[in-house]
Amino acid sequence: SDIDTALAISLIADSSGGTNVLKNRSQVVIDTFNGDDQLGTFDVEGLTKDLRLALRLAAAEGRSLKIAQTVEPIYGQAINDGLGKFDGASLSVKAAK
Repeated sequence: SDIDTALAISLIADSSGGTNVLKNRSQVVIDTFNGDDQLGTFDVEGLTKDLRLALRLAAAEGRSLKIAQTVEPIYGQAINDGLGKFDGASLSVKAAK
């Protein structure tokens, strides 16, 4: 849509649906979208571990987490692509491409 990345992230972060995490980490997300993947404080490997734990718990309780099931392969592929130690914002860029 040719909207500047920083403007788009700012609009989302400052909207009524904006999360505190995005507000606090908006520069990391902007930098990542601009091609500067960086080592993360909460990296893709950590996110993947937690996602898989949630999926196992849900399965054990007979529940389905459809969105989590849908995105889990993206997380796994990101690790295979060498993004495991990078910030979780790298997944946003990977999903957007």
